[in-house]
Amino acid sequence: MGPSHAYTAQSQQELDLSQNDLDDEFLDLFLALLNDRASRLTLINLDENRITTEGTMKLLQRLQLSRMRAVQLQLMNNPIIDSSDKVDELARSIGLLL
Repeated sequence: MGPSHAYTAQSQQELDLSQNDLDDEFLDLFLALLNDRASRLTLINLDENRITTEGTMKLLQRLQLSRMRAVQLQLMNNPIIDSSDKVDELARSIGLLL
């Protein structure tokens, strides 16, 4: 099954990967590709996929190590455990908006 809209960029600042049935395995590949060019991103939309709490933590840790600043990360309707204080704490510590 192919992505419904694999990549949408607006002013080279927003990455929309929503509604693509993406999972943690994809996220591992995405994180491997994330580099300094991504520092221009202001929004990463991963709404309505299959990203878990574990995948979210990996993403946040990678963003913490990158040069990305003032990023809005959208993860609505993913199987992330709402009670995961670690996710919220890590996001706040690196200045991310979830």
